[in-house]
Amino acid sequence: RAPLEYAWGVVGHLMGVKNSEPLREAHQKAQPEVVKAMSSYSQSKAVYTAFNALASQQDLDDAQRRVVEKQLKDMVLAGVGLDGPEQTKFNELKLELAELSTKFSNHVLDDTKAFKKKVTSPDEVKGFPDSLKAATA
Repeated sequence: RAPLEYAWGVVGHLMGVKNSEPLREAHQKAQPEVVKAMSSYSQSKAVYTAFNALASQQDLDDAQRRVVEKQLKDMVLAGVGLDGPEQTKFNELKLELAELSTKFSNHVLDDTKAFKKKVTSPDEVKGFPDSLKAATA
């Protein structure tokens, strides 16, 4: 799970800082499979059982206990306790949420890139540093 989360985090970062149509297309194509893979891990009853066994061990230090408890909580919030139709609906909603989140981010980015402000009076930039004025001229 960690390598996938890390790689997908890099893709998410690129979507914010170096967005392009080919990247958007690749992201849109991969996103459902990434969400499904992460959900498969987060909803794994075997992994949840293993973490529960770890949580009951007495020899964990405070940091280890926090990691285990956080993982258990994350798995509960990710739907590990759901079965059948409830889990199917939950996963459908996760996919829809991921898609809507990406669309929203893309719209915000597009609108931010498209924003232009025409300055018609020196008073509008009064108090701005000279370096900012030079960079935006």
